[in-house]
Amino acid sequence: MLVGRRWLKIAAVEDVWELADEWWRNTPISRRYYRVATENGPGITLFRDLVTGRWYRQRA
Repeated sequence: MLVGRRWLKIAAVEDVWELADEWWRNTPISRRYYRVATENGPGITLFRDLVTGRWYRQRA
């Protein structure tokens, strides 16, 4: 996984869940979240927008 200019190796996927919300809007929210453990650091939450197919990092 590329974060900024650094590559981080994902050691494990700890959890996966989906969110489907605001279905009444023109562009509903539909995401699949992944909580991953990295090899050399804290866990990170990523999600994929299931409408656009793009990937994002969840910021706290």
